[in-house]
Amino acid sequence: MAKVLIVYDSKYGNSANVINPGPIPTEGVTFTSTQWETLAKMIPFRRGGVAKEALGKPQNIADAVLYLASDLSAYVTGISLNVLGGQWMG
Repeated sequence: MAKVLIVYDSKYGNSANVINPGPIPTEGVTFTSTQWETLAKMIPFRRGGVAKEALGKPQNIADAVLYLASDLSAYVTGISLNVLGGQWMG
C-alpha cells in the first residue's frame, strides 16, 4: 500500500510507510500473562528465532512511528518497517 501511495503522492513531497508490529502485549489484547509467556516461548521455535528473545512493548512501536515522522527519515519512503525483534531472521 505504501508503494502505491508514493507513486501518486511523492510529487507533493509526501511520504508513506508501513509499520509491521510483532507480538506486543497491550490492554487491548485479552491474553492472560501465562498465555503471553507461552507465546513468547513458542515464537523462537515457530519462526526460527527472535533475536531479542522477548515480546515487544508498545514503546517499541511508538519509537518506530517517531522515527518515521521525524526529519531523520526524510529520504525514507515506500517501506514496510518490521518491528518484530528479529522474529523473521533465519
